[in-house]
Amino acid sequence: MHLLHIYLAFCIILCLFICTYAWQSRIRGSKFLAFSCLLAVFWTLAELVKRVFPDYSPEFIAENIRFIAVILMPPSLFVFTLQYCRKELTLKKIFLIFLIPVISIIVFLTNPFHLLFYKSTYISQDGLLRLKYGYYYWFVHLPFSYLLISGCLSVLYISIRNVVERDRRQLIILFISIWIPFISNVLSAFNILGGLPLTVLSFPIFFSIIAFSIFRYDFLQSSPIAYEKVFHSIHDGVVVVDNANVILDVNPAAAKTLGKSKDEIVGKNFDDVFSKWKGIIEKYRSVTNFYDEVSVEIKGERKFISVTIVPILDKSHRHLGKIFIFRDITEHKHYEFFLRNLAFRDALTHIANRRKFQEDFENLIEKSKDSKKSFAIIYFDLNDFKQVNDNYGHDIGDELLKLVAARTASVLRGPDLVARFGGDEFAVLLHDCDKQGAQIVAERMIENISEPFKVEDHELRIGISLGIAVYPHEGTSLPELLRKADRMLIAEKKRRKARVAKSKNQNE
Repeated sequence: MHLLHIYLAFCIILCLFICTYAWQSRIRGSKFLAFSCLLAVFWTLAELVKRVFPDYSPEFIAENIRFIAVILMPPSLFVFTLQYCRKELTLKKIFLIFLIPVISIIVFLTNPFHLLFYKSTYISQDGLLRLKYGYYYWFVHLPFSYLLISGCLSVLYISIRNVVERDRRQLIILFISIWIPFISNVLSAFNILGGLPLTVLSFPIFFSIIAFSIFRYDFLQSSPIAYEKVFHSIHDGVVVVDNANVILDVNPAAAKTLGKSKDEIVGKNFDDVFSKWKGIIEKYRSVTNFYDEVSVEIKGERKFISVTIVPILDKSHRHLGKIFIFRDITEHKHYEFFLRNLAFRDALTHIANRRKFQEDFENLIEKSKDSKKSFAIIYFDLNDFKQVNDNYGHDIGDELLKLVAARTASVLRGPDLVARFGGDEFAVLLHDCDKQGAQIVAERMIENISEPFKVEDHELRIGISLGIAVYPHEGTSLPELLRKADRMLIAEKKRRKARVAKSKNQNE
């Protein structure tokens, strides 16, 4: 068997294999790639039949089949390229692309009536049937076919410039591969290298490159243009970093967050680009799979950002780099703080509630264990508060509670805390404070609260009774310290009542 026949048979098998693979793929454009492979099979099979059966009748039938494939190949490749590069194609547009090729097939099949496609047939020196082309071939079919192939190359060239570096390789391979049959066809059409079927001979090379893309780069398993659409439309900031800590790509959301253009980020060292986030850089330097929430300053504004780190692995699970995903969760955090504030604030006075007091108390115990410093609590309530409610009403009583809370807070230091436990009961948490310091604060509170309160049209006076307990000398838990302070408060109330009773007796 002639070596060329074996080569053509190999081309048929290869094209059939890729046709089957492409047809089963779900990637956009794969059906038209499969159709292009099938056309290549018919084209090559016709060429093989012409050479194996050199009689006029089978040669003429084979030539008709070959030319139908020749006519349909360019529009099929053009539609595949457009679909793969995510260009919007409706059925109407596909119909318009195939309109002239379909007309060309009709003109070709009806050629004996008008001789527009080819003027005559002849037997070449190699014994094969050849066509002497007519006006339609030279001025309609060939220019339109080359226009479509040029369109494929143009679409790919534009897409190559717009996709990210790591996905550009797929499109470059496709771009180069299309040049091979294109140049071969030009040489054959103008008979530059004799009667060799250069286009058919180029098919194994053309489709081998496509096959290489399939198995080496998963060409049909992922569309870089599809990735690009998602990458640029996602609202989260995405930064892709290699093992050398160089930024390979960044989406618009990340660039906007950083206040820089893409050109100012891509190709730069991650540490340099995120230099203002040094704490974050150090924290995540050795991390490959992680989630955290951080507070950073962006354009002079404090923002809360969630950071997700995902490793980039190849098929052998070798580490190639990291993907950083940044999401602005500032609004979510503000709402979270709002809910937390509701949970830890007294609804009436808007100061801390018992739950908040207990949380701060527990945190202070942990700090005191390390610092060995004492702290104190002051537990107090209002004297004769029930009479205020009875005489003036609960609305006046509520306003008085608010004013007492405000005055108490005004005599405290920054880290200290005042909380309402319920009714007219309050507690104060004093950081880094001993018994003597607590007594000084208590005296300021008594003095401050003893001043008259202006509530609507009423001038009210109220006193407080209080108790003091110091950690760790008088207790190591909140219940212990509160019991100690409460006993002191009760004792103070008894002494006050005794003083009032004694004063009444003297007056009588």
